[in-house]
Amino acid sequence: MRALVLATLVLIAACAARRETLRADTAPKIVTVPQIQDMVDTGAPTREIFALVQGSGTVYRLDPEQYSRLQSIGLPPAIVSYMQLTYDYAVRQQPALATSDDRWTRVDGYWYGGRPVGWPREWVVDSPPPK
Repeated sequence: MRALVLATLVLIAACAARRETLRADTAPKIVTVPQIQDMVDTGAPTREIFALVQGSGTVYRLDPEQYSRLQSIGLPPAIVSYMQLTYDYAVRQQPALATSDDRWTRVDGYWYGGRPVGWPREWVVDSPPPK
């Protein structure tokens, strides 16, 4: 009987560890501005880029210069507008995001937030439901 209980406990622990590994592997990743630019440069369809950004739950905090530069280098207007929308929506949900860097991460000269950095789902526009 002890062996059965021990085997059950080991199995439960193994399943829990596997579930945590799967969650880490499927956690959303930041879709960076350079990644988006690379996709545009290689001819990826706008809908594919949009789906990647939307599915990641990435939020972009662009300053006015970055916003203008992205438009001028040829990022599709729909993508640039969506990037701005992610920020506007997040700030409406959590106004402190506009005045603090605490919940943002800086990569490649841009500020990112959202699901990839652990924000609650409700702060992110069109974030996919948790799995």
